Amino acid sequence: NDPFVLAVGSGHRDFRTLFDALEPLKYRTIVISSPRALAGLTLPSFVENREGVPREEIRRLTRRARINAIPMNTDGVVGGTVTIVDTIRNGRGPIITRRSGVEDYITHDTSGLLVEPGDVEGWRDALELAWNDRSVRDRIDRGATAFADANCTDEAAGRALGRILDELAAQYEAN
Repeated sequence: NDPFVLAVGSGHRDFRTLFDALEPLKYRTIVISSPRALAGLTLPSFVENREGVPREEIRRLTRRARINAIPMNTDGVVGGTVTIVDTIRNGRGPIITRRSGVEDYITHDTSGLLVEPGDVEGWRDALELAWNDRSVRDRIDRGATAFADANCTDEAAGRALGRILDELAAQYEAN
């Protein structure tokens, strides 16, 4: 009844590109980020920034949002992985900037929509597509959920650790 775009996180974010892409669309947008990540930007009238939001409220908003957007820059080390995992574990396929490490979690048009860094038109196209096409949202949400269930649970981490320990034990026994 009250659709919105949600953008969470502070590290390596490119909110300027997101805001420029959203400007003609005017979709209600909630940003949960630090003042540092938004420094030098004027928030458009349709954007609300919230600080100090408890993790459970972020998860609730993640599940309620029509679109989860993770606009990234390509500076520095891989960033955004906590936000990616939280988003997909909550059953939502994000629109996200393609950058190092992202494709370890997101497959374009299967578990999310990937957009090239700084591509305002690409972001606008992805936002419009996801906003207006429920079948796209449903498809990437299902793909994100399947990936998260297989790879981002405590059980999946335990299986991976078990494989590593088995390999180390085999190497130890061989020596």
